[in-house]
This record gives sequence, C-alpha cells and structure tokens, in this order.
Amino acid sequence: MLRQIRQADIPKDERDLFERYGENVIGLVLASSFTPAAGALTKLQGNDNMKAHARDWLTERADAHERREQRLEILEWAIVGLIVVEIIVDAMLRFLR
Repeated sequence: MLRQIRQADIPKDERDLFERYGENVIGLVLASSFTPAAGALTKLQGNDNMKAHARDWLTERADAHERREQRLEILEWAIVGLIVVEIIVDAMLRFLR
C-alpha cells in the first residue's frame, strides 16, 4: 500500500516561504539557534506557531518523498516482471518450434 501523505494545514504565505527556501534550509533553521540572514526567515525564529507549521510541512514533504520512492519501486518491480514474462514466452515459443 502506498504511504498516505499527511497534508499540513498551513497558510499559503507560510507554505510559499517554506517552499521558496526548501527543506534543508527550513530544517536547519528549526534545528539550530542561529539567526538566518534572510529577513523572511527571521519570523520563523520567534514564532512557535510558524515553527509548528514548518515541522508539519517537513513531515508532508517527507511523506511525499517516501510515496515517490514507493511508486518508483513498484514500477521497477513491474518492469522486472514484464522482462521475466517476456523471457518465459520467448522460451516457450522456441520450445514449440
């Protein structure tokens, strides 16, 4: 079963900010005590509500990455299965000749 993506209820302006700077920068700001140089990110430092939204957004992004990996793995197994079927059919056709 594919992983469900836990959609975070985040205001659009905050979501835009998080997506602009990306997962690495947002995670770094949350995990450390340094003051970011970007003015927009300084709001994240002292705002507990915005920090919670950032954590929820990171969880959402991690779920999306995991789901993508699962889809790719399913696709890889499907390709391997089709190759095996092709080999079996080819062997059967050669045997019947």
